[in-house]
Amino acid sequence: MKNCKMVFTIGLVFAVMMLAAACTDSNKSDDSIFDYEKLDVDEYVYPSDFELGDDLRGAITELACCYHDFDETVIDGEDWKNIFLARFIQNSRYSFQYMDEQETKNNGFISQEQVEYIQYSLTGKKLDFSDYMDEKIDVQDTTSGMNFGNITDYEYEIHNGEIVLSADMQLQSDGTNNKKKEKLTVYLIKNPYSCFDGYSIRKLISEDVTENIKADGKEHVFYAADAGVEEDNVFALEFLYAEDNLQYGHFVYVDLSENKKLAEYIRNNSGSDFKVTYILNDTQDDVIERVTPTEIVVHTETTDNTEKHIQDFEKLSAMIGTYHYTSDYGTGRLMIEATEDGIDISDYESEDTYRFLANETNVKNEEENKVYLEYPAQVYEDDTVIFEYYILEKASDGIDVYYSPSSFDEAELLYHAVREN
Repeated sequence: MKNCKMVFTIGLVFAVMMLAAACTDSNKSDDSIFDYEKLDVDEYVYPSDFELGDDLRGAITELACCYHDFDETVIDGEDWKNIFLARFIQNSRYSFQYMDEQETKNNGFISQEQVEYIQYSLTGKKLDFSDYMDEKIDVQDTTSGMNFGNITDYEYEIHNGEIVLSADMQLQSDGTNNKKKEKLTVYLIKNPYSCFDGYSIRKLISEDVTENIKADGKEHVFYAADAGVEEDNVFALEFLYAEDNLQYGHFVYVDLSENKKLAEYIRNNSGSDFKVTYILNDTQDDVIERVTPTEIVVHTETTDNTEKHIQDFEKLSAMIGTYHYTSDYGTGRLMIEATEDGIDISDYESEDTYRFLANETNVKNEEENKVYLEYPAQVYEDDTVIFEYYILEKASDGIDVYYSPSSFDEAELLYHAVREN
């Protein structure tokens, strides 16, 4: 009987120890997820009242540019890791303090562990990136999304330990003067070692609150370039600028189905820039993308300005055209175009991302068959500018593009682009 009691007692003690160990494991601090000392990360010291710091503000804005709604289902999706790398790690338009410090220390590279730490900082969920990158990644091999935003105002409440942030954001897309207004609701959880001011984003919901454009029965004028696309007497024109403050889409479709004379006028002047006059008789959505013109004329001032810029930049002007190359995202497109304001140089790695959007003001020098571009990849609030350096060299069938994050002298071949016939 004594032996039975002893066995029972030992078994009970062992069970208690196992239970305690299990409780300890389940309540382990997030301190054990990463080696924060190795990552050069200190625990965040929270102020007495919540403050929306610059790094957290930027992260919320960038996430809202990518997703209308964001939660755990997005993080578990197959596209999240690629989007995270493109928008948060290799983005020429966006950065934050931790990554700036680490890439400076490591000659433009950060490790896989640092990438996983940054993603964990953002979402509060640890993911493995070993199938998506090597041991380190070049954060200066950048692209950029086609849209960008800015939080203009915010307020917050605290519910069950979470910060519930309500923010007003202005969202804009490249190539348009279109500015949308978004109302964001963001759920933030404390993450003491997060590089985004000590918080992770659990959930984000955005609502488009842009006001419709009201009909006023008045004449309005905008200027646009013929895009060479026509269907049933409806022509696509690429928006340039307007004489009013209305919001226009990147392409404005002019409906000439009831005006065959104007339709023929556009065909006879295909490839031109036009001055388009129309009457705003119908309430539009937040962006004007379709009008019925009362008058269309060729805009000759654009031609005069373009000829002047072509004379000023002889080598660059000789490269005007569209070129294609192979990129990590499929087929890339390099476009050098004469516009009213000068010469635009655009490098799109895909339909949705670009490497740079430059113009003749970025040209530092021209010599022989080469054009030297100094491109402002990042501009900080204190007016500090981080430049990248590109050399365009004319080849027999296209252009060789060289790149360096530091100087023209260190530029290496980035790709060969073939001219489109």
